Amino acid sequence: MNDFGITIGTVIAVIVSIIIVVKTFMVRTQRKVTKAREDEARQIEIKIRMASGLNVVNDFNDLAGVYISLDRFYDAEGCMRKALAITENELGQSDPTLIPILENYAKLLDLMNRSIEADKLRKRAEELSSRRR
Repeated sequence: MNDFGITIGTVIAVIVSIIIVVKTFMVRTQRKVTKAREDEARQIEIKIRMASGLNVVNDFNDLAGVYISLDRFYDAEGCMRKALAITENELGQSDPTLIPILENYAKLLDLMNRSIEADKLRKRAEELSSRRR
């Protein structure tokens, strides 16, 4: 009976050790992914600082996507707001180029539980799309 108790204790110790090793590996992997995404965000931020006008709209959209993956929703919103403002200033408020920006911004607002604002942007995108036809 005593040998059986030692065996179970050993098995439990091995299982606990394996769980600790796996959890440590998962945390390290997540840190690497997060660091890579943060590095990507920094590279896009630098690119944006060096450009201007419509050239940066796609960069702001890309940066917003990276921020979303890092759960930095307010930073992503700032990017979407800038992309929208630049496009409106350069092309006007009724240009069809606004449609994907409005749709992406609406998706972000949904993630932020701001559905009323998201619905307004979606409606505006739909109106622009219907004018296009």
